[in-house]
Amino acid sequence: MKKNGVTRGMLYGLLAIGVAGRAGIAKGEGLLSNDGMLAPRSGEIFQTTRMGMGNGARACSFLTAGGLIAVSEGRPIGWPFAIIGLPFAAVGFVLDEVIVSPLTDFVCLPYDLMQPNHGFYIRIVDEEGKPLPHARIEGYVKNQDSALPWEKKRFSGETDDVGEFYVSRLFNLTGGFRVTAAGYMPWCWLREIQSEQMNKGPDGRIVIEHALQKSGLTGWQEKKGLTHDEVLALLPGKWSADSDTRAYLSAELNWPTSRNDRHCFVLDASGTVVSGVPECYRNTYCKSDPWRSGLRFSVWQLHRKGELKMAWYSKEPNSWSWAVRLSKDKGKYSSQDEYYLGEDDKGIYLAPRLHSEFVGCPDVTLKFRKVE
Repeated sequence: MKKNGVTRGMLYGLLAIGVAGRAGIAKGEGLLSNDGMLAPRSGEIFQTTRMGMGNGARACSFLTAGGLIAVSEGRPIGWPFAIIGLPFAAVGFVLDEVIVSPLTDFVCLPYDLMQPNHGFYIRIVDEEGKPLPHARIEGYVKNQDSALPWEKKRFSGETDDVGEFYVSRLFNLTGGFRVTAAGYMPWCWLREIQSEQMNKGPDGRIVIEHALQKSGLTGWQEKKGLTHDEVLALLPGKWSADSDTRAYLSAELNWPTSRNDRHCFVLDASGTVVSGVPECYRNTYCKSDPWRSGLRFSVWQLHRKGELKMAWYSKEPNSWSWAVRLSKDKGKYSSQDEYYLGEDDKGIYLAPRLHSEFVGCPDVTLKFRKVE
């Protein structure tokens, strides 16, 4: 009984310290720690529990986590440490997430409810600053002090009639989100969410605002119904990235697009090509000349589905019938890229194969159209 009383007394004492440490928290005064029950209150409901494990619980998990890391690196000696540390990790997690954090949140709930904000808003507007309703949003937030992947909280949905989306998190956040809307340029990169960047609007709410740029860039659509000879007759001539593709390359990928002799190539009926395209389009920012290795391609060949042996890093369209392979030469290990034959409401196009690193750009198809 005495032991249980001491334990209960210590728990209540720690809880009292945590509540006391939150006095003056609206301005961050009296801050003892940015972690767990001693963190300042922000107004986020059940903030402490939703922050995930505190430093104390993480310390209890250190032995188990270290052992599992060693095992993952091929060192079986890590198993004894992982097993020995497991009871400490379990106790630390239960105390933190099942007892201390919920009790802290319940005690602080009246204070939290009195705060003006319990989360923040993401507002999406067009280039003129008008709200965009029903734009699709998906992203995540997590506590800046946590490196544990399972403490990442994902959200998704659509903006409301005034172009806003509510996220019920607020304290010490980091994260990112992506927005898609029909007729607007899709984002390749997640836009950052940082607590330090959040500012109160005129109405007192905390709002992060981003603008979408109009674009006619759409997803992949296969060109069907052509024979081999019809495709061969269609291909010779100059193919150039259209205006929507160039705008996307510039806005999202930072590729140089101002020169007309770039992002285009000329196919000759003899099988030669005059190239103005880089070896591969990637989702990395161009910090140097992407054509620094010279003009990589000199010949081209037409292939139908099933004839191409694709590299492991290739990202093919969902379906395709015909592809043009640009190569430096016809050798087995020659530099090469594929351009797939597609069609939309503006006509026929060739879409370059995207590198596997391009996975951050959903439903994006770069389009080269015949101009001569």
